[in-house]
Amino acid sequence: MKTSILSLLLFIFGTYFAFSSTPPIENVFQYEHKQSQTIELPTRFAQPFIIDQKDIDLLKGKTIHHVELVYTQYAESAKFDQNKLNKRRIAQLKKLLPQVNSDQPRWSWVEQTGAKTREVANTYFHGFVIHYGEKLDHNALGTFLSEFSENKNQFQVHYPEGGSFKVGSGTTINIDPKAVTYMDGSPVSGYYTLNYSEYRNPAQIALSGLPMNYQDANFSSVGMYELRAEKDGKPLKLIKPMKVDFNCTKVVDDAAFFSLNDNTGEWTKHHDIAFQKSQNSRIVHADMAVDAFIAPFNMSIKSQQLDDKRTQVTLGENAWLNFKQLKADEQPEGIISCDSTERSFIIESEQFDAFQQKVFKRRMFQPVDGWKRNAQPNNMSQTLLAEGSGDAGHTYPTLVKGLNSPNFGVYNCDQVYRIGESARVRPIYKNQSTGETINDGHVACVMDLSYNGSFSFHPNNLTMNTKGRNAVLLFTQQKKVFLIDEAAFAQLDLEEGQTIEFPMKDVTKELKSPNDLRKLLDI
Repeated sequence: MKTSILSLLLFIFGTYFAFSSTPPIENVFQYEHKQSQTIELPTRFAQPFIIDQKDIDLLKGKTIHHVELVYTQYAESAKFDQNKLNKRRIAQLKKLLPQVNSDQPRWSWVEQTGAKTREVANTYFHGFVIHYGEKLDHNALGTFLSEFSENKNQFQVHYPEGGSFKVGSGTTINIDPKAVTYMDGSPVSGYYTLNYSEYRNPAQIALSGLPMNYQDANFSSVGMYELRAEKDGKPLKLIKPMKVDFNCTKVVDDAAFFSLNDNTGEWTKHHDIAFQKSQNSRIVHADMAVDAFIAPFNMSIKSQQLDDKRTQVTLGENAWLNFKQLKADEQPEGIISCDSTERSFIIESEQFDAFQQKVFKRRMFQPVDGWKRNAQPNNMSQTLLAEGSGDAGHTYPTLVKGLNSPNFGVYNCDQVYRIGESARVRPIYKNQSTGETINDGHVACVMDLSYNGSFSFHPNNLTMNTKGRNAVLLFTQQKKVFLIDEAAFAQLDLEEGQTIEFPMKDVTKELKSPNDLRKLLDI
């Protein structure tokens, strides 16, 4: 007769299993189990360890993301070895539930300190808590979040010639002749499509699903880019490296160049980055100041090539003000359409450079009452160009030339850092409008706004700098979106290991793109 119960005695007869190192141990007075998408597997002294078939069935098609082993600190004998017992229990769990091996979840040991007697200890939960959900590797996240991502820059490249293509950020992509084939090695003929994306701020990174971990540390990005190519819907492969002159977001020390393995989600470091020293930098007309009494105005223009004839242009706030001040005979040529709400234009691509020059030509500054105007230009080219100047004549102090991209994929210019006061946080998400608990979380994105990055977690277990400028974005399985911003997060009283309520604002209607998220985060 088939039994639906798997059982095994755990006490003295367990098979010894040794971790290469002990997982993080968290001390709590008493473990509180309030989170959804979990399974409790009790381990009781001198009793069989039982996993019910219905619990195993819950995990079919799911991924185990985190396992907590919960026990009490209380011991009746000074000779009792808790670590040895914990490792035996884990070994037996892995035998009964092999998925724990294949899914490679994160582990935590949770030690309860509240029990001082055997009677009280017996009332505490002892055992495993399995946290499960959908697959959250970078490929799965990229698919899940694809509707929130920005449109890619698309360039039509003629085979066999190749060519050079400039992006609004100041980046140039250089493609050698005969650089691509179909995946089976067969030759390409005619035009093919090069898809190019950049991820330059926490909003773009969060909605890309890209991992921001390197070994046991984290990334703070100064810019990432992604290259793909296709023809007639079929993916292509690169057989000659592309050279990318990449305009980073800023100049930093200790930055390096990395590539992402599409299959494993692991980053490989290639070399350190040396920024060019700016000599005889040309002055950008967008920024003016009157000594220390007038604040400079940074102006940005962002562009995205729609096809070989049209470019979409979005003006920053001050660039838009400058545009509105242009006289009738100064208006740029080649404007196809204008959306004043979004400060966005569709223009003829061949008129893009002239359009920029018109907008930047008018030197805008704010006079101060009673102060004699004595304006001098500020050299703010680094800030401006990092945000999207496309003028080839300018010097780019943030430009890194000749980044070798031998394959289609994702590349990263990053600093590596370790979280200072890191802690594991166990949230319970509450809709601040309705007071209802959000039980169907799919993925949580943690953004410390002190750094340029975002980190994706199963919603039940987050690792963060408790003193950081944190914001957390939660996506549900039905793609509702909730946010706790930096100001609201700063009001929380975090205690490691215990559950804590996060008041989440429903931003489903507001958030459709990285630009929307930037506005919500005020970055």
